[in-house]
Amino acid sequence: MKHLEELLVKEIQTITNLLACQKRMYAFVRNRDWIAFQKELMLSSRIGDAFLDLEQMKSREMTGESADIDVNTEFYRLTSSLPPQKREKVNSLFRELRKLLLLSRAENEVLRVYVTNARAVVSGIVDTLVPVRNSKVYTKRGSIASPNLDSLVLNQSM
Repeated sequence: MKHLEELLVKEIQTITNLLACQKRMYAFVRNRDWIAFQKELMLSSRIGDAFLDLEQMKSREMTGESADIDVNTEFYRLTSSLPPQKREKVNSLFRELRKLLLLSRAENEVLRVYVTNARAVVSGIVDTLVPVRNSKVYTKRGSIASPNLDSLVLNQSM
């Protein structure tokens, strides 16, 4: 477990970068800058992949080749054999990582709720402006295409 501390520091840096990316994504959605949002979305995907790679490396570092041990639930038991100073440092880094992961989940939830509410508002506005339509979209043959409003383009800003 000699590289564990280094791996935890890299994971913390990666999650910190992901949090910054998530905040920029939220700002881009609020400002309706879809091109920048798409770029941030691709960046967040790459950061997420890098984090998963680090997680796998951490798991291999801590358990060897034992695949049946969950490092996240058994972390403190696995580090209990380390010298006291190193154990305190590693456990502190692990707590910091868990805190950042919780913040990342909260940031994802904020973005999801914002987009869901914005979609509901737009759908309500369209239903109010065109009450006969009742959110029904028809194909060129006259059958209902989609009961949900998936996308809408307006030529004016509201």
